[in-house]
Amino acid sequence: VEQRVIDEYQAAVDEGLTKFVSDVASKRITKQNARYELKPVSDRAAKDIKRITGVDVSGNKTVIEARQIEHILKDHGENGRAEQTMRDINDIGRIQWVIDNYDSSKDGGTTKAYVTVKPNGKHGRSHTVVFEKAVNGTYYVIEAVPDTAKKTTYIVSAYMSKSGAKKTAPSSAYGNNAPSVTPGHAARVAVDNTVSQQTEKVNPRNEQACHRRQRLRARR
Repeated sequence: VEQRVIDEYQAAVDEGLTKFVSDVASKRITKQNARYELKPVSDRAAKDIKRITGVDVSGNKTVIEARQIEHILKDHGENGRAEQTMRDINDIGRIQWVIDNYDSSKDGGTTKAYVTVKPNGKHGRSHTVVFEKAVNGTYYVIEAVPDTAKKTTYIVSAYMSKSGAKKTAPSSAYGNNAPSVTPGHAARVAVDNTVSQQTEKVNPRNEQACHRRQRLRARR
């Protein structure tokens, strides 16, 4: 059974997504809000998201933006600051397979990356959900589920952990000596991802702070 899962995982690369990742990495795509569209939220995922967050995402689009690709590469890519479990962009290209075949889902906290409309009508942080899939280790996908008229969910991050793996992982799945990543890290990724969504109204003070961070990153 484990080998069948690994074989399915290896065959599940979305070449359109890997090209998008490559274009972002090489700066052929420079717009932060450029996006790649995945499949709409499945009925199963919609039920789990509603159970966890209370947000109804039935029929929502699912997209990943260039700025989130940059985050994945910066923190989990070949020279990742946290680890290098996504050093092979083909693993990023398997995100859709993971959210189609996840084993479990849980609350990932909130993120400033996307705003949501709160019951009082004001804007607030979006809820996130963590989808987990065992692939001789664990693959985590964090998805933001803002409750807005755009009817869109967003991939916030993706990374892997070989914690508890009993066999050697496929070479494309894990970097050598990658440190263990715990589910708690998922919430930290969501909370620490502070880039505000460009297309939604946000608190001006927060937006100014985001712009200052973006200018500092550009200078580096």
